[in-house]
Parts: sequence; structure tokens; C-alpha cells
Amino acid sequence: GITLRLHTDAPVGYVRDETTFLIDGPLSFLLGPDERLSDRPFAIARAFSEDTERYWRHWTRRLGVPFEWQEAVIRAAVTLKLCTVEETGAIVASVTTSLPEAPNSGRTWDYRYCWLRDAFFVIRALNALSAVETMELYLRYINEIVSRTAGGHVQPVWGIGLESDLVERT
Repeated sequence: GITLRLHTDAPVGYVRDETTFLIDGPLSFLLGPDERLSDRPFAIARAFSEDTERYWRHWTRRLGVPFEWQEAVIRAAVTLKLCTVEETGAIVASVTTSLPEAPNSGRTWDYRYCWLRDAFFVIRALNALSAVETMELYLRYINEIVSRTAGGHVQPVWGIGLESDLVERT
């Protein structure tokens, strides 16, 4: 198994014991490898936050967004982009995973897969906003799938790591 460590500037005893406590200022929680940090949790969390904000500002500046409903269109584009897997080019069906449709319904589905047809619509929407790099990654993903099927039947859903044998986890 993997050993993780939680670094925080919150009272560790309260966090460990799941005790309610008053939050009277910013707190940082960093979950990662079982290693020492190079700086205080707050400084690292702030740097992560600034890097993340810089990435998304850069990404959204390159979009061709219509003037009307800019905020809503950008929010939708970011949500679609969050469904992409940079390493493989796959596009997951949802940013949620294994959440039940309704309490105690038994209808809990695993959305950590790439439905090829549905991903096309994500690509089409992002292309309309000039986010073509997502399409390029997805085409690489599709090419890899086609090469693995050797011209045979291509199943409609694949794992994000190009797995064809899918086991649903709920």
C-alpha cells in the first residue's frame, strides 16, 4: 500500500480525533507522500493555489469566448477541461465518481471511464472555443485504441489508462 502523510497548520490532535474546533483564520491541509515538507504547509498551499490560478487564467485567456455569458461559458469550459486526463487524452464521463443517483437506491455508477461517443461532444464544445489541444490529446487516445483493436470492433467505453477490460468499482 501507499503511505500518505497529512501536513497541516490546524491542531493535529483535533484533526486526528475528529474533534470540532473553531476556525479563526486560514488553514492548510496537504495530503501527499510520507515525506518532510520543504516549507510550512501554508506557504506550500499558497504556492499551489497561485500556480493553479495562473494555469487556469492562462488556459482561459486562449479561449475564443463570446461576449454574452462569458462567465458561464468559461465555467462550463473549465468543467469540461477538468474531465480530461492529460496523461492519456481520455475524457471521463463525469467529475463525480460512484455517487448514488438517490439515497439507498442501489444505482451507483462508476464514471471513471471514457465513453468515446460522449467524449466527442466535449471535444466539439471545447473546439468551438478554440481549445484544440484537448482534441489533439483525445485523437492520440483514439489512435492508441484503434491500434490495440487491430482494425476489429472498438468497444464504446474504455478505461482512462486505455484499459479494455473494465471492472466497475462502487
